[in-house]
Amino acid sequence: MASRLIEVKADKEEMKISEITAKESTAADAEEKELQEEAQKAAEIIKTQCQPFIREVGGIHYDSLLYRGVRNVRYPYGIVSVRKDRVPMNTSIKYTEMINASLNRLGYKANRTNSVFSIGLKEYAEDYGTVHVMFPIGEFNYTWSPVIADWFVNFHEFRVRFGDMEKFYELKGNPNHPEHKEKFDEMMNDLVRGDDNSLQTALKFHPRHEIMISCDQILLIEAGFYSRVEQVLKDDTGSN
Repeated sequence: MASRLIEVKADKEEMKISEITAKESTAADAEEKELQEEAQKAAEIIKTQCQPFIREVGGIHYDSLLYRGVRNVRYPYGIVSVRKDRVPMNTSIKYTEMINASLNRLGYKANRTNSVFSIGLKEYAEDYGTVHVMFPIGEFNYTWSPVIADWFVNFHEFRVRFGDMEKFYELKGNPNHPEHKEKFDEMMNDLVRGDDNSLQTALKFHPRHEIMISCDQILLIEAGFYSRVEQVLKDDTGSN
């Protein structure tokens, strides 16, 4: 009788374990289905709203991605509006205004104030927060330098090329002075123009160089989740 009771108890325990396992399996399946649906939604946004970017970089592949490190994680993805009044964290407001004015005169629409910053190497984006893959939504403009990677870290390049900017600024007293603008524009032109300053060139040959992207909105996809989105995109196009 005692052995029979033990067997019944053991059977009940096995049933409980089976029920728990079944529930966990169902929950895991539901979570997997939800993640796959989210990946499909993100892929659809890329296909339908990010065509200008896809055309500019020649398709989506490993060396055509923009990365951005952010403090506020968007998991698995999110659409974010780009600020047009960005305040510089390190570079002085005066220098920022000088750079922006010069870029505008040279015909560059993306500047230090109206842009979001990105880079072509995932490892470098980690310094700024949780890494996300970034896609500009709709039409966009970009500016980058083939000469310097980080416009703040390498700011001495500006000083070397322009001389003592503080002294020059004080002597002229007006950044709009023709001589001031001419000299500063000459320096900026040396920094941002190259034989090929396309976005493809930046990502393929200068992935450590920061890229300013100016647009209304960006799609941010958490880097770990992007592999799912990438697979959806591959499945849709039939590529391996």
